Amino acid sequence: MEVKKTSFQMYIIKFILKVGFSFIILLLALLFVFSYIYNNKMLLPSKYSEQLVEKVTPSIKSAKEVTSELIPKNLKYTILDKQTLDVKKKYHE
Repeated sequence: MEVKKTSFQMYIIKFILKVGFSFIILLLALLFVFSYIYNNKMLLPSKYSEQLVEKVTPSIKSAKEVTSELIPKNLKYTILDKQTLDVKKKYHE
């Protein structure tokens, strides 16, 4: 039986390739997990509330009376009377 000798340089190259391959697999797994979570609305972007408000702003501006049905869910808001600035309705979680 002959003992197979590998040089130290070959050992290092194999080690670097294994670590690099493992790192790429880890990145792909994380990318897959985060894209799945994002697509299923489990993870929302930081400006999600602002995007919701921007979508409904024209309909709120054109409404004769602002009601809670016009405002997207998960937002904190206060509805004021335009003339007296009295609070008509508050919603805070």
